[in-house]
Amino acid sequence: MANYVFLNSSEWPRMPSGEAGEWRKFWRDGRSELEAKNGIPLLWWCLFGETDIVRARIIDNFDIDDPDGERENFKVESGYSEDVTYPYLVTSREQALIRLTRRRELVLRGIGEKYAPIYDGFVELMERDFGPFILVRTAGLPDPEDAESWLRETAGSMDRLEDGPTPIFESMVADFNTWQNSDPIWLLSGAGADAWPTPALASVFPNGRKPARDASDASTSDSYASSNPARSNMLPKFVVEWIGPLFVGGCTVIAYLWTRSIALGALAFVVSVALFALLVTKFNR
Repeated sequence: MANYVFLNSSEWPRMPSGEAGEWRKFWRDGRSELEAKNGIPLLWWCLFGETDIVRARIIDNFDIDDPDGERENFKVESGYSEDVTYPYLVTSREQALIRLTRRRELVLRGIGEKYAPIYDGFVELMERDFGPFILVRTAGLPDPEDAESWLRETAGSMDRLEDGPTPIFESMVADFNTWQNSDPIWLLSGAGADAWPTPALASVFPNGRKPARDASDASTSDSYASSNPARSNMLPKFVVEWIGPLFVGGCTVIAYLWTRSIALGALAFVVSVALFALLVTKFNR
């Protein structure tokens, strides 16, 4: 199951607000964007600190006046109430560049000097194409409303990096070192539709990829689903957490009451679990 996160340039020191109808303008302005899969890359973490964690309402990933009514559909299908919030990261470009400069030597000591062109190219990209604010959209991660504790822990570990490598930082470096030969640009910094990676970097690290879709082309009504494709294809949360267990339990109880056989009740349990697992696998991929 793929879960996408996005690094965006923004004119606001916060997430665009669907309540204020700001997503349409956000996409129309063609703001620069990088995407990554299943987690926030190391170089993105180099931009932020613990004070940069802010919360927004999940429902506000849709403009209130979106023409397709996806804001209302999302409320019904997702199981989230309007008041549910999730954490994300946002900082000014100036502060991000200060952190990138301060953390460069420490990061390269961990991942290796051979990857300095990726780090320096990423700094140039932030300086040239991003700002005045830079944010990480985290709504595509699993259970985004519960992400604050690990976001805070990881961002805090980056703040303490100058005192020496932290366990979290060492874990990120170890993961990179394990998979570095597959696609170091993607692993460290994600990918952008046009400007990243640059042709020069792609020639040095030829596995550098481009994203399959360009989220900046998404309309206001697509700001949650299209910009977070993994979430749009997932079963609603209440189906996984409530309907599934009720289905499995119901099949088991009915089989037992009908046959008075523990063995057949157990068989019904196994078959119903397998069927529900197949359904989840089909939709949450």
